[in-house]
Amino acid sequence: MSVASALNKQGHLAASFFWDKNRKGVGLASIEHFPSTLARQLALFNAEYEGLLVSKLRWSSALKDLRDSTLEQMRFLIVDLMHKLLSLRGERPVIVLDGLDECGVQEDLESLMKLVFVLDELPATFAVLVSCWPESSIVSAWDGARAQGLIIPCEDVDIVAEEEKFHTIRCMVEEGLRGCVNESSWKPSKEDIDAFATACHGLPIITSIRIRGVSARTRRGETLQSEFEYLSVPPLTSTQSTCAYFAVPICLTCQESLHIQLGSIAKLFPQSMQHSSHQVCFLYRSCQESPRKRSWPY
Repeated sequence: MSVASALNKQGHLAASFFWDKNRKGVGLASIEHFPSTLARQLALFNAEYEGLLVSKLRWSSALKDLRDSTLEQMRFLIVDLMHKLLSLRGERPVIVLDGLDECGVQEDLESLMKLVFVLDELPATFAVLVSCWPESSIVSAWDGARAQGLIIPCEDVDIVAEEEKFHTIRCMVEEGLRGCVNESSWKPSKEDIDAFATACHGLPIITSIRIRGVSARTRRGETLQSEFEYLSVPPLTSTQSTCAYFAVPICLTCQESLHIQLGSIAKLFPQSMQHSSHQVCFLYRSCQESPRKRSWPY
């Protein structure tokens, strides 16, 4: 469920708008329909605002002057009217804006940022949630607004805290090996689970492969305790971790594809692969051998 859907279900979504540069011609790759769309959604959200908006549109003679100015439309149709409302007391309406970086050309994006900052003039009860890639124009606009005293809390969702990453890996291990643990006479302790998760180096794909490997080998007669002891090794160096990550698809390919992929990896990481490509070769060969001969475990 998206954030907007969750807010709508809770009754807090006042309006939302998303941009899509691949859908030109329907108003999703420009700012032309942004103010009017927000005004329509806000009217559906709040009956008092709807009445004020209809009255203003019906009796105002200034509409002709607003056609070419989306900035004035935002203030005329939305901000000014919102400050006249009495029914917002006690509510916490939220406006969600998604994909700002998808808004047309660079000039359109710069104009859009000006419109977004106009929403800061709304009553304090409003919250505006913005989601976008950190394009240079957007980052520059945020920095400029902060320099003028505007407080903009931001979170980079691509940055995951180590604690959160470890918690995710640990949950994968517990859930993925639940069946093996239930069938085993030996039960891993909390420390055993922690060591197994730590040895996965924070990489979900390696965690998944290790879980599948343990499940397969225990079905072939290996004990769960021996698998934990074997796989709970100290963390890899950054070079080894890079090789481990890129070696994942290699285990599933043929010998010819192995040489092709090794060449591609060497081009991306020439210094790392200079001393470590042989480890990937060993890893590939170990996949063809018995479980106890694995020279470089995942």
